[in-house]
Amino acid sequence: MEKKNTVTDNGRKIALLHWKIQQWKLKFQLMDDEIVFIKRLLDSNAFKPNIPNLFERLQDYKTRLQVIEKRNAAVRSQISLHENNLGNELDIADSSISADDVKKMIVFK
Repeated sequence: MEKKNTVTDNGRKIALLHWKIQQWKLKFQLMDDEIVFIKRLLDSNAFKPNIPNLFERLQDYKTRLQVIEKRNAAVRSQISLHENNLGNELDIADSSISADDVKKMIVFK
């Protein structure tokens, strides 16, 4: 009887982790929209040419955006791998999910 409660609880924890992954993915999509806006703003001619060091500042911001995009891609790939692992765990019968497996997934969070 106690084992069934543990298994159900583990299943809920896995479902919660899956929901949180979906939230992370949504936040990254929103971040993508913001990055596109900033890139377009930096590439526009909206800035006055008499601002000192304008070109250097714009190039610095563009370089920072490239670094952010690379980091986002790396994090997204890790999130996708983790989501795939969670999907595999959900596919397996609930009785085979151990408390240790759930703890490992929670640590990733």
